[in-house]
Amino acid sequence: MFTKTHRRILVNEFYRIKNSANNLYRIQHGGCDLSKLISGKNVLIIGPTLSEATGDFSYDYDLIVRCNNSIEHIGLSGQDGVGDGIDLLYLSPSSEGRYFDHIDIMENNIPGQKYEVQKQTDIWERFDGKLRVVRLYGGVTPRIGGGEPIGSFYRPNTDCANAFFSKNNYSIRAYHSPVVPSYIHRCMRYASGAMLIPRCGFLAVVESLLSGANSVYIKNMTFYHGGSNVYRSGSVESFSPTSDNFGNETRWHDSSVEIKLLKFFINLCEDGVLQYDDAFGAILNAE
Repeated sequence: MFTKTHRRILVNEFYRIKNSANNLYRIQHGGCDLSKLISGKNVLIIGPTLSEATGDFSYDYDLIVRCNNSIEHIGLSGQDGVGDGIDLLYLSPSSEGRYFDHIDIMENNIPGQKYEVQKQTDIWERFDGKLRVVRLYGGVTPRIGGGEPIGSFYRPNTDCANAFFSKNNYSIRAYHSPVVPSYIHRCMRYASGAMLIPRCGFLAVVESLLSGANSVYIKNMTFYHGGSNVYRSGSVESFSPTSDNFGNETRWHDSSVEIKLLKFFINLCEDGVLQYDDAFGAILNAE
């Protein structure tokens, strides 16, 4: 997957980030330190699929991480077996526009086709006091009027997101750091030769590992291999690894590369640090 030189660079950088997390995460925005939240914890990362029976689920977790619009479906019967727990939420740029007031119309990847964003800005009240940090996976430079267009998206930065939370007296804080995304971009480029963007679920896994988690458990997540983002309205039944979460082909994602990289990271971790459910195990072992 990697040349020997690239592998050496990535292994060295993995341990440099992991061993210096407390210092590196000072390069952060939003007044919170992700390494302090995650370090030493057993982290449960829950995806948006219904891929596994939940009755016998047992994992001694300290921290629950969720991604994107699955926040709207927390507590659904049988969804994940852990009730309405949430500590950390990862939002991709496409989902940021759904929960903040910076976008009304967004183009998807089908030329000339648009959809209206159904605003859900009131959802934060439901999780105030439970949700601690929103990890924004968008830009962090100042935005004119709270947001400026980047391509077809409006991305809120941490300042305007935190201003929104403060205005509504929510205890939630927004956070951004470029450290781990930059590292993952480099991993994906070395592995594939292409400029790929990691999905935010993959970012959550790798960032937890590099932030000093005691263990990480991946649950109800397929990385789009024979699964689907079941909570996306109008979604297709199954996505291919190069589809986005609307079911459209995109050149920016390839989760088959993420699966290969997860195997790379598993080999860098001690036994038992990275765990996963049977459904995801079958995908991982099949690649």
